[in-house]
Formats: sequence, structure tokens, C-alpha cells
Amino acid sequence: MSTPVRLSRAAGQGRPAAPVRIAHLGVGNFFRAHQAWYTDRAPDAAGWGIAAFTGRSAAMAEALAPQDGLYTLITRGTDGDTFEVISSLTAVHAAGDHAAWLGYLASPELAIVTLTVTEAGYLRGPGGGLDVAHPGVVADIAALRADASASVGTTPGKLVAGLLARRAAGAGPIAVVSCDNLSHNGDVLAGVVGELAASVDPTLPAWIAANVAFATTMVDRITPATTDEHRASVLAATGFEDAAPVPTEPFSEWVVQGEFPAGRPAWDAAGARFVDDVA
Repeated sequence: MSTPVRLSRAAGQGRPAAPVRIAHLGVGNFFRAHQAWYTDRAPDAAGWGIAAFTGRSAAMAEALAPQDGLYTLITRGTDGDTFEVISSLTAVHAAGDHAAWLGYLASPELAIVTLTVTEAGYLRGPGGGLDVAHPGVVADIAALRADASASVGTTPGKLVAGLLARRAAGAGPIAVVSCDNLSHNGDVLAGVVGELAASVDPTLPAWIAANVAFATTMVDRITPATTDEHRASVLAATGFEDAAPVPTEPFSEWVVQGEFPAGRPAWDAAGARFVDDVA
């Protein structure tokens, strides 16, 4: 029996890698079945590559690197399964690759940052604002005060570090889009980022207000955990070995409210809805 061929661009699968114009925090199954899928389906997908960063574990970066960021989306419907190779991930980095993160944020080509870090990643205190007593927040503020390029560990810290790098590079405006299931997620994110920014550099919040648009979204799609059964079904259906397929349901929803000062993919043509307000 011949050895299965690993899914990759070199094996003739997927589209050529697109230029990175989106950076994403949190490479879980939901992101790969949702924002990455909408980007892949956009008619201008060839111009909108994503550089994605994992959470605490580097396992997903290690799984996707040999596949050039490609993976199979398994849509499980009443008429059976369909298998679709998603090509929108141009690069996948471990969370600790801080130099790469700062490099993307300092690039004028980068137009959007998206996040799926769960509600816990926003590090809010009892009053809803940033938990300034959280050890990770305390450490990030101290690190960034001492060195704007210092490695940081929290989501608000990473965003502030990236925005400091963007301001220093004169890279222009950018949109930051929360895709977590959290009411008024754009406002929440703007709040915690603004508070941490003010603690690091009192001049930064004014720059953020003038150059950063925080979008609010409503998201929905069921994405179970990947199992060996899913990997086996991809191999049987496609003939390619995929270490990180994503099972999902046919239904998906993405409602977006906000500005995109540096542009965005044609997500609306892929099924996303853009509205004046997200309830």
C-alpha cells in the first residue's frame, strides 16, 4: 500500500498563498470554520492572506506547517459530508513568535486584526474594565514600559505591543475585529486595549482613537473537536492525509458593524452581513 500524501500546496492542493493582509489571534476550529472560511470564499480571496497565531499551545502551528496552512473543512449535512480545502491561511505561528507578530503589525499591507480568544482572553475585572491587578496584565505593562518590543503574554498586551509597532512604523490605520461570542465585543475590546495602552504610554490612546477602528460582530457556527475519525474520513474521501481537518455544520452566521479604514475582503459576497448596529 502506498504512503498517503500529506495535504499541501506542493501536492497541488489549494490556491497559491495570498499576501498577508490579516493577522489573527487564536487558531482554533471555530476560527478555521468561520473567519478563515469566509475569507476563503470571498471573490477577492487571492489578495487576502491570513497570518494566524496560536494560543498557549503551538500544536496547531506544528500540525499546519507541513501543510502550508491548508486544511480540510468537513461540512456534515443531512445529505452527507462535503470536503473543502481552505487556502486562506498563508502562515501559522506559535503564540510566542512575537517578532513575527510585531512585523505583521508594522506592515502597511496589514489591514485587519481578528481575534477568537474566548471571553476569558479579554481579562476583564468585576466592573467590566481591564483587570489591572491580573498578573499577566501587570507583567505586560511593566515589560512594554521598559521596551516597546518586549514579548508579552496577554491578548490586550499583544494588541498594544502591535499598535506601538504600527505607530512607530507609520504604517497607517487598521481595523481590529473581535469574533468572540461576547456582547458588544468591539466595545469591550476597545476598552481593555485602551486601558492597557494608557498605562503603557499616555500618548498612545489618542493615536489609537485616530487610527484604529474596533468592529463589533455576532458569530455562529458549531465546530466540534477534531478526532481521528475525521482525519480518516478526509483520507478516504480525498486521498490526502490532513492532520488538522475541521468538522462543522452547514449553518454559519457572521454579522459585522464597524469601519475598515484600510479595506477588507468581500466577506459580504461570501455571506457575511454588514449592518449599522449589532444588537
